[in-house]
Amino acid sequence: MAQKRSLNWIGYTYSRFDRLDLGVGLTILALLGAILLTLLRGDHVGISVRRFLPQGLASSQTVIQIAFDEPLDPRSVEGKLSLTPEAAGALSVVGNQLEWRPNSPLQQGQVYTVRLEAGVRAQSGRLLLEAHAWQFRVRAPQVVFMAPVDQPVQNLFLIDPNQPDAQPQQLTFSELGVLSYDVLPDGSRIVYSELGELRTAHLRLYDLRTNSALTLLECRTAACTTPAWRPDGNVVAFERSELNLDTGAGPGAPRIWLVDVNTGISRPLFADNQRLGYSPRWSPDGAILASYDANVGGIVLFDFENNRERLIRTPQGEVGQFSPDGRWLFFPKIIQLAGTTRYVAHFVLVDVQSELLVQRDLIPDSDPNNDVELAWLPDSRRLIATRRPPEITTMQGAQLHLIDLETGAATPLVTDSDYSSGQVAVSPSGEQLAFQRFALGQSGARPQIWFYDLNTSELRLLVNNATLPRWLP
Repeated sequence: MAQKRSLNWIGYTYSRFDRLDLGVGLTILALLGAILLTLLRGDHVGISVRRFLPQGLASSQTVIQIAFDEPLDPRSVEGKLSLTPEAAGALSVVGNQLEWRPNSPLQQGQVYTVRLEAGVRAQSGRLLLEAHAWQFRVRAPQVVFMAPVDQPVQNLFLIDPNQPDAQPQQLTFSELGVLSYDVLPDGSRIVYSELGELRTAHLRLYDLRTNSALTLLECRTAACTTPAWRPDGNVVAFERSELNLDTGAGPGAPRIWLVDVNTGISRPLFADNQRLGYSPRWSPDGAILASYDANVGGIVLFDFENNRERLIRTPQGEVGQFSPDGRWLFFPKIIQLAGTTRYVAHFVLVDVQSELLVQRDLIPDSDPNNDVELAWLPDSRRLIATRRPPEITTMQGAQLHLIDLETGAATPLVTDSDYSSGQVAVSPSGEQLAFQRFALGQSGARPQIWFYDLNTSELRLLVNNATLPRWLP
């Protein structure tokens, strides 16, 4: 009887194995059929568009971006993207993303239609089978600022200077506060330093295209501040100061670091960890990064294309801005006026395109005016200066002047002895200014953001109790 059960069990086992083999065989046949069907269909599957920007409102300098589900063959995109009305621009492909950058600002208020024709090919050979089209409208430039100044916690706000009755829109809602920020030249994103626990400071990104914020770099043992966009939007330079939380020694001196926006990977600019630096400034083409190094006593120009450094010696510890054409960089110098005991600040221009870094004075040493700040106009031939006239002997009362680069002639723009002006930001068109103004001698006065039109001389208050204006193109 036991032998019969054993034989029955063996038979059942073989029968079950036969059924399993049959099931496995059918599964393999199904897989082979699916593979064969995919091979036969080939490009009929096609590649897909995962994301396209901008949508809705966009900057006049916006970059059109289209992301696919596969890396593209760059040769296949030629002639496939069009803009209506037509606009000149440069088309490029990086990995699975297609980008188009305008050669000049797009027309404000204009509705543009973007069309991507079918036929774009992935590196795998698959094609985009259907055309894609969408629209966006170019907004007028906005002004970003930090507020409220009289509170320990400040956030980023946005206001439309072309609407006299416009109310500020709050962008960030940090509980501990925003310390510093920078606007990407194409107007799509803002990078800002946000205060964290134990005096740390992290880098975050605010995307104007999606109205969302995310962490770019978490600095758990350091304060990461003063971020500066590389113009292409792929890298941010910043100051990193180690807090030495484990030793209690206090914050260390700042060093220049870089963070890749796409990967989030950060690294120091210099391999030597003894190299100090602050106030990072990018050249318009992103090839040079300027910063001040107190150890060497000057402005260090790091050239990424040639992997070399050049030094501009200056004891003032300040780094100015590159001119929009990339030729000039300015920095201040202190001089004593001849025959007097009075010292004033003037600015020096450095030709960074010359091998010897040729310098020239913006105004002659005999000029008795005291220049405080400079801001370039887009033509690279004129600058806005905040300067204190000779009759002003205190540290207050800076006024706005327009300086011609070739002649050094200064034309008064906004002069009112009851106010002191500074932090000038020039609009993308060069026709409007946003700047900070402070009423002198008034109890309870707070810094204000003002608007000035260079064509009409219109001057009006934008917002009270605010600071650090920047244009959002």
